[in-house]
Amino acid sequence: MLKNILKLKGAVELSANEQKTINGSNAPICDDGFKAKRCTEFGTVSSYWDCVPNNYVGSC
Repeated sequence: MLKNILKLKGAVELSANEQKTINGSNAPICDDGFKAKRCTEFGTVSSYWDCVPNNYVGSC
């Protein structure tokens, strides 16, 4: 499962268990009510992780 998660491109939402599994890959452990989202942007900005509210819908 971890291998498949890391192969995904674009914004990816993770459960708390998945966050704990890949924390070594810089994914944050988010507080209750928040989820980790992998953000990618065009240009020279590399992808990054951010904690967003569970009800958040949209891009980073």
